[in-house]
Amino acid sequence: MLTNYYTLRFIAQDLNRTLSGSVIAQIFTQYRDELVISCEWNTSECHVILSCDPVRNYILRRDEFPRAKRNSVDLFKKLHGARLSEVTIHPSDRQVVFHTDRQYSLIAQLFGAKSNVLLVKDGIIEDSFLKRKEYAGKSLGERRPFTPPQSADEFHKALISSDAELQPALKRCFPSFGSEAVREIIHRADLEPDTHISHLTSDNAQRLFETSNETLMTLAQHPSPRIYFEGNKAETFSIIELRHLAHLRCEEYDSIHEAIRIFLSSSQRAKGFQDEKKPLALYLEQALTKAERALAKIVEEEQSAARASLYETSGKLLMANLHAISKGMKSIELENIFSPSRETLTIALEPGLTPAKNAERYFDKAKKSRHRSEESGERKEELERRRNALRTLLDALDEVDEPDEYKEFLSRHTESLAELGYKLASTKATKREEPLPFRVFTVSGGFQVWAGKSSENNDLLTMKYAKPDDLWFHARGASGSHVVLKIGTANGNPSKLAIQQAAGIAAYYSKMKNAKLVPVAMTERKYVRKPKGARAGTVMLEREKTIFAEPRLPE
Repeated sequence: MLTNYYTLRFIAQDLNRTLSGSVIAQIFTQYRDELVISCEWNTSECHVILSCDPVRNYILRRDEFPRAKRNSVDLFKKLHGARLSEVTIHPSDRQVVFHTDRQYSLIAQLFGAKSNVLLVKDGIIEDSFLKRKEYAGKSLGERRPFTPPQSADEFHKALISSDAELQPALKRCFPSFGSEAVREIIHRADLEPDTHISHLTSDNAQRLFETSNETLMTLAQHPSPRIYFEGNKAETFSIIELRHLAHLRCEEYDSIHEAIRIFLSSSQRAKGFQDEKKPLALYLEQALTKAERALAKIVEEEQSAARASLYETSGKLLMANLHAISKGMKSIELENIFSPSRETLTIALEPGLTPAKNAERYFDKAKKSRHRSEESGERKEELERRRNALRTLLDALDEVDEPDEYKEFLSRHTESLAELGYKLASTKATKREEPLPFRVFTVSGGFQVWAGKSSENNDLLTMKYAKPDDLWFHARGASGSHVVLKIGTANGNPSKLAIQQAAGIAAYYSKMKNAKLVPVAMTERKYVRKPKGARAGTVMLEREKTIFAEPRLPE
């Protein structure tokens, strides 16, 4: 419920009350997918953390937030020094807007895997936190307010039209509620989530409508932050009482930000759940982008059908006027006898071909264009089905906030995911992997670094376990460990900081450990070879670079 619309509405109201009139001192990022807005008010300061993580979005206000001296980047510099005039939220969507006195607005879109923070002026996106090239210069576009059913009859008709089980059907009627609130409504109405809409009576629908309106009023007018615990595990965050979780211990909080902070730090199940959900969300998003691009290309190719008709007409006109054409001509103007208007048609010719061959060439082009058009039509239908399926799954996945919901999602959509090419991890017990025989560290960006433990172990690491593109390190002029930064253990390429940290590990595990700075050789593993007959740990390098590093291990 961290990104439930009414949770965000409550947060926006709090930020508007506490931050309006403050000055934006800086906007920066030091963790992936996390943006920080630091504000100053007289002698005090306040920080707003916006998480655009594909799995867990949230907005959180903190009085203190230490900025790292390294690996942090300033963003949206046009707003540094600007005054916050107001913080609002879209009438029915998860968009929190930070208005300033500089005609710029900072819009936080908490849309699950599509989350982003945009710098907007006059409806045009000038900059974005994520995917800048994709968003910059585009129109923000309007997101229409959603109006829920206003009467029990309207509500009942909307439910019946969905032809689904009760829980997803109710979500469509009240998309701003979120999964947890929908479960609560069904519980209070004394119904089961998997009840099919076709089995719903008018009395059931009336009770659901009344319960939905009561819940809506509580969410909008009387929010009360709380966390439900199972033992010491924070299971669920909510701003309303959840009677379906009455068996769990509940703690209420005066501050919604304190509740969110405690929930994030206490929820031990969240990490594993995030690691499972994140690759699926990214896969679906990338597959949807790919399908939409393919459809756009097909729309262009649909013009082939119109060209086929023109090519065929050109071929027929050439055949009907062979006597007027001679080899070597580059074009000819002919009356289109097949058209009611008898307009003149200019037909391009290949000078090296005979008139008959030119006509034949146009008939071939017409045939190929028709064939492409037919293929495009079939593929378009397939791509549209794929696009719609991906959109449906992404929308459903965005509503998944808890591990149990994710299990239910996978169970419900296993076949659809398989058809879309996503392979779920096997639930069968697998053989436990043996631990690596090296020292293993994690450096900036999540990359793994392996360090040898002895001369023989160094040979094993370099000659057997390291891949050709891995980065290889060793202290120059001193004995020590072979160190390998494993490419592929995290996304993208390692940063300068990650490389410097790997060099620091090589310096630390060398005879020069006590020096302030140690020269460390770095090259790709494919440029490291072991001379025949050389003693253990001895290698020869090519194309190496020297890095001066402080001997230290990463935190």
